[in-house]
Amino acid sequence: MAHATTTHYTAPTVSADLWRAGTWARSNLPADNVDYLVRDEYTAYWLHLAVLGNSRSASRSMDDDTYLTEPSFARWIIDADAPRYAIGKFSALPREIRDRSRVIQQFGDAVVIERMPPDPAR
Repeated sequence: MAHATTTHYTAPTVSADLWRAGTWARSNLPADNVDYLVRDEYTAYWLHLAVLGNSRSASRSMDDDTYLTEPSFARWIIDADAPRYAIGKFSALPREIRDRSRVIQQFGDAVVIERMPPDPAR
């Protein structure tokens, strides 16, 4: 009697669309000025190191807040000193971030966004 084999599929840490957004950012933006708004710290980590090519010894690479979801999203909502650009999943971006940024490239649900200057009227 033959035994059925089970094939397990593991989703990649960085989707094809995020990979494309990351490689576009690496070619067109300063890699050390890009944030990660992806709701998964492993995806953020690999975007930072493998896709954008940032050094593991850089201070930002050694700071866990670079990759963690809540600190990353908070930077974009309340911190004027956050990186100017981000790679994110558009469907995961809170309205506060979407309203304060513009999409400069899109690959499916993956986007590269730019922070807009604060509105002086606010």
